[in-house]
Amino acid sequence: MFCPKCGNSLPDDAAFCGACGTQLASATPVQKPKVQVKKSWIAIGAAVLVVALVVVLCVTLIGGNSAKGVLEKYLDGVTGFDGAAIWENASVRVHGCDTKEECVAEQKEMKTQMESYGSMLGGMKTTYKITEETPVSLSSLSSSMVSSIEAERAATVTEAVEFTVEVSVSIGSSSAMNQTQTMSMLVVKVGDKWLVADEDY
Repeated sequence: MFCPKCGNSLPDDAAFCGACGTQLASATPVQKPKVQVKKSWIAIGAAVLVVALVVVLCVTLIGGNSAKGVLEKYLDGVTGFDGAAIWENASVRVHGCDTKEECVAEQKEMKTQMESYGSMLGGMKTTYKITEETPVSLSSLSSSMVSSIEAERAATVTEAVEFTVEVSVSIGSSSAMNQTQTMSMLVVKVGDKWLVADEDY
């Protein structure tokens, strides 16, 4: 360290210059306190949770209750023998059951039968692919179908969409027994919920 006034060399801990008497900065150097940055894991966790909730809500509100989303839930129910999913996403015209419990019981019985057939044939798998989506004019729909659905759900039918679905059944290890069928499915908006209204209408 050097004296700022005369330039004399001084020891680092000198309080004043021995040559000219100039008082130097305090003998003990003052250091700026270190600022410790504390990460709040709670705040980070809360932010991540909020983002996750927003994503889930968007998917549920946009995709989950769209016409295609409801059709996918219904088809997943059919291919997975889930009577509750079928009941919630289709009209009575489609599933033919009077209660949710009846629909669940029918699908449970169907699953047992199909597993039995599948084991005899070397396995069976059903898949689907939605290939086309076309808006449908309400005036082109059967008035008896619309009335029936409106009475069932106590709401008005306001929109309709026709989907073309390709259903494939794979049986055993041989492709000779595999089958693919194309069908039309009608999904209508009743009140604020979409509903599978008819198959091959």
